[in-house]
Amino acid sequence: MSNFIQFELWKDCNNNCRFCFNKGQSKIDKLKSLVEIKQKILGLNYKNIDGLAFIGGEFFDNQLDDKIIKSEFYKLFDHVNDLLKEKTIDFSFFTSSLIFDKNKYLIPFLNFLKESGNLDKYTLCTSYDLKYRFHDEESRKLWEENVLFLKENYPELKIHTEMILSGFLIDSVLSDSFNLKEFSEKFNTDIDFLEPESGLYYYDKQQMIKDLPDFFPTKKAFIDFIKKEVFVEKFIDLDRFLSPELRANSLYFHYNG
Repeated sequence: MSNFIQFELWKDCNNNCRFCFNKGQSKIDKLKSLVEIKQKILGLNYKNIDGLAFIGGEFFDNQLDDKIIKSEFYKLFDHVNDLLKEKTIDFSFFTSSLIFDKNKYLIPFLNFLKESGNLDKYTLCTSYDLKYRFHDEESRKLWEENVLFLKENYPELKIHTEMILSGFLIDSVLSDSFNLKEFSEKFNTDIDFLEPESGLYYYDKQQMIKDLPDFFPTKKAFIDFIKKEVFVEKFIDLDRFLSPELRANSLYFHYNG
């Protein structure tokens, strides 16, 4: 429950999740975005800011091919590392789908953060879904292998996982085919939940229901889920559950250029 600002560097992502509200959005100039956002954080008044967060899109799945963009990306985090060293901010996090070859861009970036001495102040925020996020079993296994690799090789890096509270997830938990606590322990990650919404890609909720029929939960299933995970399993903390305070105080992103 801290004061922090999120910066959306760009919307581009190769994963193309069917429920993603960024699906079909126009691309932006990544170099311009990196330069612009670096100037923004240079000019911030940090009196009431505890942390900075950087979201996409995706940063590490063939999104940094251009040498200039890669250089600017690292320059941005050079400044974040300076803010962490000076204790101007307490933490930073960045997002990643983790459904790609980690060795090309992610591992060099983590080594860069480790060399700065600040890796323990970073959180990698990712997401997991039982049905619609992974296009096949191979991509699901790749996500799991990547998280376990990070757990073993970069133990100081915190992993945070968000799950959309879809009808399919709730039904899987209620039928005991998926256990949230076991998942959290296996991958050494805390879990928070996002409410399912139709976002910007679909014209309305009914259109999304037609395309993803078990995405929205029923009221009864939702209540049964709360009963089980709060009062029986005692896994979910109601002070955190779907709390808007877990989201950033401000979000900066490009709109119409």
